[in-house]
Amino acid sequence: MSSIGSRLRDERERLGYNQSDLAELGGSTRKSQFNYETDARRPDADYLAAIAAVGLNVLFILTGSEEGAEPIQFTAEERDLFEHFRKAPSAVRRAAMGALLSAAPASMPKEARRPPAAKKKAAPPRRGKEDAKKQG
Repeated sequence: MSSIGSRLRDERERLGYNQSDLAELGGSTRKSQFNYETDARRPDADYLAAIAAVGLNVLFILTGSEEGAEPIQFTAEERDLFEHFRKAPSAVRRAAMGALLSAAPASMPKEARRPPAAKKKAAPPRRGKEDAKKQG
C-alpha cells in the first residue's frame, strides 16, 4: 500500500505543481514539502486545508481511498487567478470580486452575486457645541 507522502506526490504531479509551488500554496516551504512527500514529516491540518482548496484530493492523500467528492480540476488560468487573488491587497480582492459578481448570471442567487462588504472605518467623534466653543 502506498504512503501518505507518495499519494501527496501523486496528487501534486496530477495537477502539474512542482514542490515549491505547492508548498507556497499550502503555506509551507519546499523543504517541508519534500519531507511530507518522503514521509519524514506529516502535513498539518492547515496545510491540508490549503491544498484541498486548490484541488488536491485530501481524502485520497490521507486514506488512499478515491471515494467521496470528486476533486476540483483547476485549469492553469484558474490557478494563476487564484494565486494573484491571494496575494492582492483586500481592496483589490473586493474590486475583483465585485467585477466578477457583477457579471454573474441572473439565475445565481442574489446573496452569491453580492460583493463582500468592505470594512467601514469608525467615524471621528462629532464635536458638540460645548467643544466648538472651547476651540474657538
